[in-house]
Amino acid sequence: MIRGMIGLGAHFDSDASGQLQLAREGGHSMARVVHHLDRTGEEIVRVLQARVRSSPNIEVIEPQRALDLLIEGEGPDRRSTGVRAMDLRSGDVVDHFASLVILATGGAGQVYERTTNPIGATGDGLAMAIRAHVQLRDMAFVQFHPTALHTTEPGPAFLISEAVRGAGARLLAPDGRPLMKAIHHMGDLAPRNVIARAIHREMQRTGAAHLWLDASPIGVSRFALEFPAIEKRCREIGLVPGRDWIPVVPGAHYMCGGILTDDRGRTSLNGLLALGECASTGLHGADRLASNSLLEALDHFPNALPEVAFPQCLITDHPDIKGPTARIGCREGHPPSRPVRWEPAARHVRPCRHHP
Repeated sequence: MIRGMIGLGAHFDSDASGQLQLAREGGHSMARVVHHLDRTGEEIVRVLQARVRSSPNIEVIEPQRALDLLIEGEGPDRRSTGVRAMDLRSGDVVDHFASLVILATGGAGQVYERTTNPIGATGDGLAMAIRAHVQLRDMAFVQFHPTALHTTEPGPAFLISEAVRGAGARLLAPDGRPLMKAIHHMGDLAPRNVIARAIHREMQRTGAAHLWLDASPIGVSRFALEFPAIEKRCREIGLVPGRDWIPVVPGAHYMCGGILTDDRGRTSLNGLLALGECASTGLHGADRLASNSLLEALDHFPNALPEVAFPQCLITDHPDIKGPTARIGCREGHPPSRPVRWEPAARHVRPCRHHP
């Protein structure tokens, strides 16, 4: 997969001999993350967007917003036949018909008061699936990233990469004591759910609005070299990372639940695939490992290629997918997620699940 991205033109950091440099993040026992400075996702998106726009076989229709799936048939013959969309300039509603529909609409971080997700991550694809009675699963499985930059500014929270802790930064309680040393044997590189909950509990206990990330073990010069985007953002708010402590809080980051699919992206509705963050593939469990999000986005797509090549044969027959239903489920032992309203309920959704 990585070689394929390099072949498409992606640039990843390497040493003088050409060997890819690897970073360590939360839950990792060794350095294993290929990266492009501290903007790896941006680099991958740059390459893929350029390929999409240069392909003669792909038509990009903008600016339109998908509203609903188009459905035909009943019972076992029920299938998706396209999408209904709105032209954001004229307000006109238009139907696009297709022999195969793929939902790749990302997550729903904007449901939460604080999220690292972009402004468009509002769960539109999940809502479309629900209205079409497509089966969803594990909607309570939402990952919170431990270290979003704490500011009073509106909009998506800026992500302080876990690689910063991999390079030596430490989480500190409001009084300056190390937070994770007595909580987990991996310390500041414990899995994300462990650290996010630890920060949340400390904020609740002390009433603090945030905790601190001390990057002084990295130093000012090295921080600027390895994390230029984070360094730039911190300086915009008057902080010098590597010298000054950085205020951090957990933020909704990645949806591990979603539209139930098999390993080929097939859903409970004939003619509909779901790929990427909007899908619940089972790859990540309740809380994915750091920097593993591309598994769903890139690893599952080759499995779906036969369905894309022969969409007329796309019939959901996987034994774990029972369609059509409108059930939103959680795995045994986990309570179902409750509906979340934008305001004010979103302010009270936290990285800790409370069993009834």
